Amino acid sequence: MRSSVVRTFVHFLIIAIATGLVGCATCRDQKSILGKSEYKRWLDLEKQRVSAIPEKPVEKPTPSEKPAPSEKEGSNNIHAAGTEEFEKIGDQYISQGKIGMALMQYEKALCLTPHQAIIHYKMGIIYLKRGMTDEALKAFEEIPRDDPKNALGYEGMGRVFLARGELDKAKGCFREAISLNPQSWQPHAFLGLLYDQQKRFESAIKEYRKAVDINPHSGILLNNFGMSCYLRGAYRESVEALTKASKIKPVNPKTYNNLGLALGKSKRYKEALEAFKKGGDEAVAYNNLGYLYMDNGKYQEAAHAFEKAIEIKPNFYPKAHENLRKAKTALLSAKQ
Repeated sequence: MRSSVVRTFVHFLIIAIATGLVGCATCRDQKSILGKSEYKRWLDLEKQRVSAIPEKPVEKPTPSEKPAPSEKEGSNNIHAAGTEEFEKIGDQYISQGKIGMALMQYEKALCLTPHQAIIHYKMGIIYLKRGMTDEALKAFEEIPRDDPKNALGYEGMGRVFLARGELDKAKGCFREAISLNPQSWQPHAFLGLLYDQQKRFESAIKEYRKAVDINPHSGILLNNFGMSCYLRGAYRESVEALTKASKIKPVNPKTYNNLGLALGKSKRYKEALEAFKKGGDEAVAYNNLGYLYMDNGKYQEAAHAFEKAIEIKPNFYPKAHENLRKAKTALLSAKQ
């Protein structure tokens, strides 16, 4: 049987199902009908992208934690003040989407005070998001060069290697980051992504579970954990994780679509329909429900669901007509 793609997933991370199934923002442009094996590959790739793990804020020491400057350090006060000011302006540019201007400010800050792990990390993230992996790697490498026990540098280098597909190097960096900072959840989450790429879903689930234990309030993290469970076939655990993700505000629509998938695999069709409705409009929800019925050999119920989708939006959903035709064909074959 063949499936189509839904329309829901974050540009930034999750999974959809439109003409057939799954939640991802980029799914809107997926108009072709995928075979099962093709769909599985697509699902894996979309989940990784959905797993754009949010950046964690890098904490600075509070004033009470800063030692009083000595006379020798007094001459550096102007530099320190200037460094903080340039960094602050750079952060403001980031919030405005002016990435180039932000980089200029960070570079000015480093000219005054070169050994600033926070600034190197921020610059590395910018380069990485721009696809400039060589520049990103250089920025992250500066951190352990100045402070070998700073986990941020290894985490950043791991992200670069992950982006390049150098998975063994990435894994080593994430493990080093965890050893230096056991309470950091992000290296575990990135290891989960890494194992997902290798289709080692049991290992991915273990890493996501560790990340969730440290940070139980991230909807994106719970979503990706839930989808790893889904791909592993652990549908009950998938429903549990995705249900938790759906209760963390703001909820990404893709989370609801993913929850609908997991509920459908658990044969909880009414609940799946309600989840799909929250993830998109009613016609899409019935179309997705129809696919779930077809996937489980319930062709009569599938036909009714596709008919409902067409009734709600006859012109908007041409794929529902195609799915209805397939459901009726399968129903006739089953009766023979």
